Amino acid sequence: MIRLRKLFAAALLLSAMAHATEAPTPEEILAATDRVRGGGMPGVQWNLTITANDPDSGTNVRRLQVRAAGDNSVAETTFPARAAGGRLLQLGRNMWYGRPDLQKAVSISSRQKMMGPAANGDIASTNYLKDYDARLLREDTFEGEPAYVLELVGRSRFVTYDRIIYWVSRARLVPVKAEFYTVSGKLFKTAVFETDNHLAYDGQDLPFVSRMTIRDEINDNNVSVLEYSEIRARDFPLDAFSVASLTR
Repeated sequence: MIRLRKLFAAALLLSAMAHATEAPTPEEILAATDRVRGGGMPGVQWNLTITANDPDSGTNVRRLQVRAAGDNSVAETTFPARAAGGRLLQLGRNMWYGRPDLQKAVSISSRQKMMGPAANGDIASTNYLKDYDARLLREDTFEGEPAYVLELVGRSRFVTYDRIIYWVSRARLVPVKAEFYTVSGKLFKTAVFETDNHLAYDGQDLPFVSRMTIRDEINDNNVSVLEYSEIRARDFPLDAFSVASLTR
């Protein structure tokens, strides 16, 4: 954990220096946006409320507590009661589901639908820097704000999305929009981000995502809204991110 904190502090310093002197590289942009979504942090926890409006099942709400460190995260359902205690574990690019009444955790896909158009991989911490190759396509604007537009191509079949077009605020280095494509090139989801939360970490006030709205581009009435709250830095025990812990 100490080594991870040192690496994270060094990454923050390098990112700030690059941003101050010249345009950041695609990799530096991704490192910054990953932090905004809980990825690559030494230890962070937040509460997540998902509201899904699905034409087939109506409106559903789920609440989770998410804990993340480095490439790993675990999301535990706290509401509704029938699903409480269920845990979704991400270790690098691999995911498992478990709960105390199961004898064994089950391997699952990050692409699997969770609620509405939101997939399992959408609720975990984001590590696009490690999971995708990135290149700068162009500079654009989104809702009047200048933005970098990146193309991200997955490095393996285990990533949540094969290809992403990612709008990132030039001034704030936070994500503002994403388009998600299938391997055949079909646009099937979009997401819009709001970054009104803040994380106090090591004397710094870091931006953190407050809302992610995911829309199904095939059926635009199918929408999931992810709301983030109570973000705080914290340390976790070594076994916090283990498959064995899912059934305890």
